[in-house]
Parts: sequence; C-alpha cells; structure tokens
Amino acid sequence: MNATDTSPGGPLGEPRQESERFAALARVSNTGVWEWDADRRHLWCSPEYFRMLGRDPAAFADQAQENLDAVWIAFLHPDDREQASRSFADYLASDTADMYESEFRMAHADGGWVWIWSRGSALRDDRGRRTSRTVGTHIDVTSLRQTQAHLRESQERLASISNNLPDSMVYQVDCGPTGDTRTFTYVSEGVWNLHRVSVADALRSPELIYGQVSPGTKERLLARQRQCLADMSDFRFEICSTLPDGSQRWFLIASSPRRLDNGHLAFDGIELDITERKRQEQEIRDLNTGLERRVLERTVELQSTLDRLRRTQDELLQNEKLASLGALVAGVAHELNTPIGNAVTVASTLAQTHRRFRAQTESGLTRSALASYLDDVEEGGQIIERNLVRAAELIGGFKQLSADQTSYQRRPFDLRVLVQEVVMAMRPAVRKTNIRLRDEIPDGLTLDSFPGPLGQVLMNLINNALIHAFDGRETGLVQLSATQPDGADTVCLTVSDDGCGVAPDDQKRIFDPFFSTRLGQGGSGLGLHITHTLVTGLLGGRIEVDSQPGQGSRFSVRLPLRAPRAGGADPAAR
Repeated sequence: MNATDTSPGGPLGEPRQESERFAALARVSNTGVWEWDADRRHLWCSPEYFRMLGRDPAAFADQAQENLDAVWIAFLHPDDREQASRSFADYLASDTADMYESEFRMAHADGGWVWIWSRGSALRDDRGRRTSRTVGTHIDVTSLRQTQAHLRESQERLASISNNLPDSMVYQVDCGPTGDTRTFTYVSEGVWNLHRVSVADALRSPELIYGQVSPGTKERLLARQRQCLADMSDFRFEICSTLPDGSQRWFLIASSPRRLDNGHLAFDGIELDITERKRQEQEIRDLNTGLERRVLERTVELQSTLDRLRRTQDELLQNEKLASLGALVAGVAHELNTPIGNAVTVASTLAQTHRRFRAQTESGLTRSALASYLDDVEEGGQIIERNLVRAAELIGGFKQLSADQTSYQRRPFDLRVLVQEVVMAMRPAVRKTNIRLRDEIPDGLTLDSFPGPLGQVLMNLINNALIHAFDGRETGLVQLSATQPDGADTVCLTVSDDGCGVAPDDQKRIFDPFFSTRLGQGGSGLGLHITHTLVTGLLGGRIEVDSQPGQGSRFSVRLPLRAPRAGGADPAAR
C-alpha cells in the first residue's frame, strides 16, 4: 500500500502514490474499500466505507482500538451476524478459495439497515502464495435488494392473480430471434382447466396445446402471430380446440408482442374460455332465425289481414256512397214531386178544357168560348213549361251529383253550386225535423278537386248534425259557410250547429272508426271516419272539430284549391 509510482514524466503526468490512485478510484465509484491484515489484526477502510453507513471514520477508529471484532459485529444485523462471520472465517481458513463474497446488512447511523455486497481476495507474494492481507470492497445494494423484493412481490402477485382468473390462462411465449419458434417461458395454472395439460408439460412441450387445434387453424394462428410480430401489433384470435377427453372448447387468444432483453421476440397474452359465449351466440342466432321465420309468417298473416281490411274499407266506402246516393235519390224524388205533380194537374185540367171546347165546337162555337179556351191553353202551357223546366233542372243536378258521387272524378267546379246540390239532396231529411239548414257559401270559389267526395263529406257532416247535435231539442240551426284568406290557395269550409256540443273525451275519438255515441241505435260509427279519410286522403286537406258542451259544434274543413294529383294531404292545406 506504500508503493509509489516511479515512472516520472509518464503518460499520466506527475508520479503519484499508488494509494492515492486507489483512493481516487474508490471515491469516484462510490465503493467502500477495505484491507484486513490477519496477522496484525488490523483493518483499514476508505472513507466511502463509512460514508455509506453515515458514520465518522475517526469515531470508528477510536472504538476499534478497544475491540475491533466487537465493534464490527455490532454493526451487523442480528440475523446476519453468524452467516457473515462464518463466511469470512471460512474464506480465511481455505487454501483453495480465490474469492470471498457475501451479502449482509449493516447498521446505518439513522437507525436503518444497509444491504452490503462484500467481496474480497487475499494478496499473494512473489511465489503466488496467499499472504495474511485481504483486500475487498463494500457496495451498497440496498436499492437493488428493494427492487428485487418489489419485483418478486409483483411477480408473486401477478402469478396469484393469473392463477385465480376463472376460465383463463396467462402465458409468455418466446418466439426466438426471428419469431419462428414457440416456447412457453411462463404459463399460469389455468392451463390445466382449459387444456387439461399441466404447467410443467406445457413448458416442456408447447405442442401439447398447439396440437389441440386443427392443422388449418394452427397455420392461420401462426401466420397471424408472424404478421403481428412483424408489425409489433396486438392481435386477437378465436380457435376451437379438441381436448384430450375429446370435448371441444372455444378459446379467445389476446396477445401483445415485445422484444426481450436478449433480442428474442415474445408474446405476452391471455387465453380465455369462450365456449359458453359461443354457445349463447349460437342460441341467439337460432333464436334470431326462428324469430325471423315467425316475423315473416306473421307479416304474411298481417298482410293478409290488411288486405281484408282494405277490402272491407272499400266495401264500407262503397256502401256509404250508395247510402249517400240513396239519400240523394230520395231527396230528388221528393223535389220532383212538386213540379211534376203541378204539370200533371195542369195537363189534366187542359185535357178537360179541351173536351169542353170540342163539345162546344159541335154545338156551335162562340167567340167568347174560343177566347177562354185559348187563354186556358196558354196559361196551362206556361205552368207546365215552368214545372217541367224545374224538373229538368233537378234531374240535371241529380245527374251531375250522382255521377260525382259514384265516379270520384276530378274536375273544376263551383263550390256554391256543389253545396246547393247537397242542400237540395238533404232537404227531405231536414224537412222531417224542425232544423233549419242555412247555406252561406259565397260566389266565385272555384276548386279543381273531387266534387263527389267533397259532396259526400258535406252530406255526412250535415247528417251527423241532424242525428247527434239536437238530441232532446225540437229546433236548431245547421249552417254551411266558406272563406278564402286573401292570397291563400286554400279554402276553409265550415259546417256548424247550435246543438248540444261534443264532450272533450269524445272529441279525441270522434274520427275513429266505429266510434259513435249511438252505436246500436242507428249510428254505424263510420260516417265521420270516412269523412276524415276522404278529407286527409283524396282531397289533400285537414279537418278539425271545435266544440264545447252546450255551445254547439263546428267542423272546419281546410282544402287546397287544387287537390294533390296522387291524393294525400297537401302542405298548403295545413
């Protein structure tokens, strides 16, 4: 230790003592250096030796002069004293051991413990024989030991978690430097539950697991793994395996690739048993197939029912048209009775007058008799002409209204003329009551629409008022009016009455099919439903009811001046 460097002017500069060089090396490496001379029982330590223990070298030297062994042993952890002392004594007693090495804990000045990795070797003389002097180092490995402890704890925790995961196994596969081999470096105990292969067998022979899948599936799995190793991307893969007992189970493999410290490629992953999920998925597919079949069957049934309903609706509409036409015929027939009756009466009177005139010509015709005959014939002819013209007008209107009612043909028409024809047709039914029917439709409202359906709508609304509005009353008023807002391409046609009104709950269902407050008492419950269908469908409009109990009702029909070509509500009417 007292040797000096005797090479002046060498490459390292000024000569310096070997001890100084050795101390500098210990200082920069933060390593405690020691030398033990067994013959002299002398221990030398570098300052770093004491610094890692937080102690003062001078204090240690004072204590060591009294009892070196006791002081050094007092620094050792109680659990490590025997092992550390024996390890160093065994080395000194051995003639063959080249290196002393031991790990133990030493007391720090703050009351904690420092893990020391101690290494040493005996110095030898010129003939290679061991001397009594041993030199060595103390390295603080506390952080390393703590890290190792934490690592072991994490590994144990991971192993505990992976071993207790239900229906799964955690694994690590070493794929070699090129990714072409498969060797399990870790397999959790779940491998037995999934594959009926022990951990030891799986680690020894991965083929026990890979061999449970079909060759084609295995090749696809390996190809997918190679691709993911090349891209360093995660992958998921579902496989069906045949276990040693012959049963088949489905597994989901989820892995992440990484490169190990030795340069090998590897997969960290988990394998989950998804057999139950696959079974449930198959059940769902079977249920969906059955459901689709039942839905198709039900759809066919519903379509058939819908077709029957449409046919029934068409029949009801036809019956309603025929009923309206019957009411129209009855009204026109009643109206024709008066002019035709008057014409028949006058014609009979003229026939009698003609017979008297013929008798007078046989007995001698006077001037006064001829003048009287001519006056009677002229007056009678005029009366007959007026009544027949009226009858012709009635028949012409009947022909037009009946044609509209039965054909649903579209044509331009005057709203006032149509309403007058409807009022004429409804007059016989009105005359049976004390109800007044007032027409206040202005002139000049021309529509390009369907007069037949609109006429049927008006007849249904008037008839609805006659049946329901005046229950318990002897008199009343039904009024028809129409307005056209300035510049608008719509017309609002109103049928109102001063009757008993409609209850609020009934207003919500008033246009529903078969809803009637007099069902079974002559009401079919279809009149207003058909009215609503015609207005919102073919006529392209909207119908609303406004009523308060005891204050009458008002049905407002808003129609476009030009009905939509294909039927259906026109936005302009809304």
